[in-house]
Amino acid sequence: MNPSPELHAHAGLRLPRVVQMRVIPIAGHDGMLLNLSGAHGPFFTRNLVVLSDDAGHTGVGEVPGGERIRQTLEDARAMVDSSLQKANRTKWRPSDSCRGS
Repeated sequence: MNPSPELHAHAGLRLPRVVQMRVIPIAGHDGMLLNLSGAHGPFFTRNLVVLSDDAGHTGVGEVPGGERIRQTLEDARAMVDSSLQKANRTKWRPSDSCRGS
């Protein structure tokens, strides 16, 4: 649940807001490694997610690669990036992600 800005102001706290989200698909060369299913291919793919906030912090996360995961991250951008929320005049609520389509 996202606390309201009034709650933060009342408590004397201000939480940073995400102002930029970048998704960077990457691929690299990997050695042939054995696993329970056999051997995986000589390349790997990952998606890097870079978040920047209005306090000047930047964080980087990594998730498995693939076009479907990359597109899911891109689709989530409007829920994460506060500058897009203002531009779209939308307010995401945690319950929105629980609703079926």
